[in-house]
Amino acid sequence: MSTETNDLSLYDRVLRTLVLSAQAEMGAEGQDHAVLSIKNGASFILTIRYHPDERAMVAFARELSGQLRETGGELVLVGGPAAAWKTVSEFRPTGMSTRAVHLHHVDETGQVQHSKRSFSMGVGRLSVLETLRPGTEAEEEQYQELLQIHAAKHGDDLDELNRFTTVMAQRKPIATWLLILTCVAVYIMQRSFADPNLAAGYLRMGALQSTVFADGEWWRLLSCTLLHGSIEHLLFNMVVLYSLGSFLERLIGTSRFLLLYGAAAIVGSVVSATFLEPGRFSVGASGALWGILGADAVLAYVRHDLLPGAIVARARSAASFNLVINILASFQPNIDAAAHFGGGAMGAVLLFTGVLTNGFSRGTQSQNDAPPAPAWVNASAGVIVIALVGCLGIAMQQGKPWTLNDPLSMKRMNFPKLSTTIEIPEGRKIRFHPVKPGVTSVIIGDPQTDGGVIEVAFFKLPKVVPPEQAIKEIKQVLTSSPPAKNAKIKGVPTVHSKDGVRIGEAHYTDADQIQYKRLMRTEGDGLWRIDVIYHGARKSLYKD
Repeated sequence: MSTETNDLSLYDRVLRTLVLSAQAEMGAEGQDHAVLSIKNGASFILTIRYHPDERAMVAFARELSGQLRETGGELVLVGGPAAAWKTVSEFRPTGMSTRAVHLHHVDETGQVQHSKRSFSMGVGRLSVLETLRPGTEAEEEQYQELLQIHAAKHGDDLDELNRFTTVMAQRKPIATWLLILTCVAVYIMQRSFADPNLAAGYLRMGALQSTVFADGEWWRLLSCTLLHGSIEHLLFNMVVLYSLGSFLERLIGTSRFLLLYGAAAIVGSVVSATFLEPGRFSVGASGALWGILGADAVLAYVRHDLLPGAIVARARSAASFNLVINILASFQPNIDAAAHFGGGAMGAVLLFTGVLTNGFSRGTQSQNDAPPAPAWVNASAGVIVIALVGCLGIAMQQGKPWTLNDPLSMKRMNFPKLSTTIEIPEGRKIRFHPVKPGVTSVIIGDPQTDGGVIEVAFFKLPKVVPPEQAIKEIKQVLTSSPPAKNAKIKGVPTVHSKDGVRIGEAHYTDADQIQYKRLMRTEGDGLWRIDVIYHGARKSLYKD
């Protein structure tokens, strides 16, 4: 028959409950703190004994919590009044923390509070703290036996983890921060130059499009990676870049990280251009970010010799979770899956082959700096930086996005093939477009890069149409034959006759805010049809 052990302190009961009921393994134990691991290091629990000198306790807790800086985990304050919960929020790691640290407090009465955070591997296990009890002598014996087993198993791992987290906290992810600042600055320029709903702004600043890339605009492979489609797109990518990139950069060094980022960006863009549908374009840093994601997966499952043994299990769990979530997201509408998988494959290959990790070992990760990169890696990283900035500069010099909202400068131009002269915007591309025998058509401008286009078609009629019949037929065409399949007419067409010329006009719109203005004119045996097509955001430029 077992007996209860009532002489255990609250702190001792918490530790014993975590080991026996939450299946945590004791890694290291001091007089006022302990470090426990869950699932062989997939997560960690740091317990701290309450001390009345709360300022000293907070300083002590912050120093200890450095062990959670790279791994994340659970931080438990044991003892003290319920009001001490306010102090717990000051325990989180400062500086380079990129992982979630969840907070818990077991007060002197045994009541438990948990921080309101999202997914946590440890929260479910720590619910056992809400039912603390004295326990039995048999459980105490089992607990002591487990402590001896855990001490032999985890002692060296935790020493290695402490050295690793200390060193990683000293390294600075300079490239990660500069890339984030660059993408934010470029997005501000995007918004200042053009309406975010217009393709013209993106294309003029260097968005990737298969047709223009095939025509020789190679700089779009990198310029597109600095552009983003919306503030949500930018924020999501920058959070991912900081969360994954800051860790990887500090692990392998800035030059190696830049080479990986740039190579993944280029390969992702090449694959994207191969599969992009004509007329569609792609922007975003996702190809490069998937390169980091692919490198992280290889790091966790293949090159785990570069990580402390204590965090390999957590690294694998995090890599698997990130891969599954991002693979599922890649098949959502308007997501460039080709860029994702191309960039991810490149990042994985670079880490798997050892191209970026020659000279690395688990021991080198306790040095203040990553092992020096070879000269060719440093040179390549410099080329990547110059190429990123240079490609964006070329794209902007070619596209001149700052002129997109300038008032149109018009000029009158003679078109003999159309038997007329037309006033058109200066600087627009002009190309003749064969429709069918007896019909000549010219397209002025590019609907994507200019945000508007003018199409003029000339029809040679077999005979002169009487004025009354011409007016009737123009009105019928304007009503029943819109410029595009999805366009719907706005209001009633107007048709009038003056000096032997019949002129009709109608306006249309569609669900994508595309506006159409159609003019039809007959004179003698000639019929001219003029379509002005523009996005609603460009109405002030094209309405006249």
